[in-house]
Amino acid sequence: MAGSSNELFGFKSSATAAPTNLPYHNLRRQRAAQERLGLKSLRMRVIHYLVDRGNEGRVELDQPIIRWATELGASHEALYRTLAEMEREGVLQRQGQTLTLLQRQSDSHI
Repeated sequence: MAGSSNELFGFKSSATAAPTNLPYHNLRRQRAAQERLGLKSLRMRVIHYLVDRGNEGRVELDQPIIRWATELGASHEALYRTLAEMEREGVLQRQGQTLTLLQRQSDSHI
């Protein structure tokens, strides 16, 4: 696999750098959350979250899906549908509370 999830989707991750300055780190997370809510599709908000908060596109959710849906500005039903669609397409892998963004060379519509 060439490149990281960050490079593949064009997002910068806040999880890769160690938070040496906690107020700055918190501000960065708040800005990323606002940027995420500005994305039009729930699919893109999910991808942004996984790239921004994850390590190489892998996130261990520390909250229920219902709360995560609220954070993403969506209903939990819409989030479940989006995750299932992404899983069917091979873009996402779910194992319990762990979500992994998979890289696919043939995807151009993500």
